[in-house]
Amino acid sequence: WYCPAVTASLFLLLGAALAEPSRGRDTEFQPTRWQRYPILAVLALLSVALVAFLVAQAYQGAARAALQAGDAGGAIRQTEAALRADPWDAGAWELLSDAWRYRSQTPGRESSDLQQAIDARLQAARLRRSDPTNWRRLGLLYAEVGHPEVGVEYLTRALKYNPNYVLGLA
Repeated sequence: WYCPAVTASLFLLLGAALAEPSRGRDTEFQPTRWQRYPILAVLALLSVALVAFLVAQAYQGAARAALQAGDAGGAIRQTEAALRADPWDAGAWELLSDAWRYRSQTPGRESSDLQQAIDARLQAARLRRSDPTNWRRLGLLYAEVGHPEVGVEYLTRALKYNPNYVLGLA
């Protein structure tokens, strides 16, 4: 939705819906007043979705900046806000997993942080089933927690989706 081509298409449809009918051309589609309302309703819904996706992307950008600055807590809060706007964004779940894992490496942190990282990575893997990267990282997280046998299962799944996946083979 944040791509210029999609936004331009949205406004093209909006313009077509609101255009005044031309006189003397019977071959062109000209929506009547009653046909315009459903078109405008759909365009309004698309606009709301566009805004929600843009907000989610802004939160993800803030989360990446916080993570680069070493603020795992801030990255987690920003990513959770992004997921409230768009819960089906696998990239946000991946970012949340990375933030929880980074936080778990802080001295004095609890092992529940790694479990949070596993849960977020599992959600990302469910959303992008054929992406071997998420399955590999999930396997590595389980190895960190002390369950290498579960980690090997996930690493094997990564190779199922891409048998030539060099990082998975390593």
